[in-house]
Amino acid sequence: MAAAIDGGIGIDNSYASLLGAAYMYSPLYDLTAFDGQADFEITMGSPDATKAIVALATEGEDGYLDEIETYEVDVTPTMTTHTFHFTKGNNSCCILVYALDGVTLIFDDFRLTVDMAKDSKIEQMIDMALLQDANASSTSFDGIDFNNDRISYDVLAARVDASLEDPIVSEYSNRVYVEAVDAVEQVEGAGARAYVEGADLCVENPEGAAVEVYNMAGVKVFTDHSGETFVQTQLDVPGVYMVKVGSTVVKVIR
Repeated sequence: MAAAIDGGIGIDNSYASLLGAAYMYSPLYDLTAFDGQADFEITMGSPDATKAIVALATEGEDGYLDEIETYEVDVTPTMTTHTFHFTKGNNSCCILVYALDGVTLIFDDFRLTVDMAKDSKIEQMIDMALLQDANASSTSFDGIDFNNDRISYDVLAARVDASLEDPIVSEYSNRVYVEAVDAVEQVEGAGARAYVEGADLCVENPEGAAVEVYNMAGVKVFTDHSGETFVQTQLDVPGVYMVKVGSTVVKVIR
């Protein structure tokens, strides 16, 4: 269970006999670019626990987290900062924290630090999608920051059948990197311009051509045949949109 105090979060083992022991784990990280090394700093304390585990872990074949590097640390009622140096990181590992005794373990702050080469970056999974339609050719994700993140994706296929004891799963595809698209596009030859202001799509349309807007799933979300030279509409969902002005199509990002 989760626990909380003013200014901190933590884990609560009040119902461990029913729900199992509580633990905290981070997102999965790829530490291979840093020779498997990282420093983890955490501030924690407890009114009743005296020992805790801070470990580097990876997901095992059974779906459970397997510790690959473990530190045992003393816990006191005073919030105390501890730093741990990990050296055995792999391409899919996380930080795992849990108490060895007591009921609650409270965290005030935690930070993972790596020694990065100049211009290097950390990759972290943002989201995933399940396409159950074998003929599906696209999907969409919300909350992606194209301005500050380099976005990539990979794909795997799986067969899930009641006659199979376990699903048949393919290897991951090669990584595909998504080219960032400017939020303002000029429509060549028509003198038109499409851009986003807040949640609104604005189209400057000197020739009054027909305007159609599609989301990345190919669904038409807006149409204008008024002949107006300025068209404005609200884009309800953040993401990439295709704007068709006359016979020309451009992309914008909300």
